[in-house]
Amino acid sequence: MHPCFQATALGTDGRGRAFLAGNDGAEFGANPFVLIFDADGELLGEIALDPRDSSATGVSGTRTACW
Repeated sequence: MHPCFQATALGTDGRGRAFLAGNDGAEFGANPFVLIFDADGELLGEIALDPRDSSATGVSGTRTACW
């Protein structure tokens, strides 16, 4: 996972995947990401968000999209 990650939003696809939105710690650039986990808590991937946008306040997704 990301160093000093601070979560701001938690969502799911309703089929066993969880989406955790947040930022790396300030000492690591405070870059925003959405982390994607399977039902066992294993990290499946990540989506980098535009750092010019404000922190995510909600997250949801499907097998092919993330909002």
